[in-house]
Amino acid sequence: MTKIQEILEIGLEEYLEKNKTIGYKQKVIKAIKNCKSDKLGAHKYVCDECGYEEIAYNSCRNRHCPNCQTGKKLKWIEARKEEVLNIKYYHVVFTIPSEISSNELDASINKIIDACIDDLEIGEKVVIYRKEKNEINVARSIIIRESIYKKLEDMREKYGISISKLVNIAIRTGLEKYKKSN
Repeated sequence: MTKIQEILEIGLEEYLEKNKTIGYKQKVIKAIKNCKSDKLGAHKYVCDECGYEEIAYNSCRNRHCPNCQTGKKLKWIEARKEEVLNIKYYHVVFTIPSEISSNELDASINKIIDACIDDLEIGEKVVIYRKEKNEINVARSIIIRESIYKKLEDMREKYGISISKLVNIAIRTGLEKYKKSN
């Protein structure tokens, strides 16, 4: 019996009496509580050479169950490790207005951010842009060079603004400059 199953065994009845639990949650709780126990059945392995028998209890296979999903989780982690770049970098996720999201700008986004961060540092002025009623924002994900990230970290501490917002500000400033130059 795993730790979570021990907890469910001890306190589940009292919890269910005091709290309303909807159907699918009850199903998940029951599956986890009964996972790899005789309540879900079992199968027997027998050694052909010595006759040794071992009983293996069936698992619940519920996607929320820590017993059943540990193997899948470890495989997922290993697959993600294969995707990691062999350089020092920082991954920042942020939103930008849809008009910025073009192949032309995507190619030079690090340069735009770098230049705009320099401008923000010199100006000592940070403007937080609010989403307009008709503005569509696009979620973006970029990898930022270490030098740019260090500047962002310094500004985060200085202004108390998240790195994602600072990147957003830098890109909006870059867009304004880009529009003026074209």
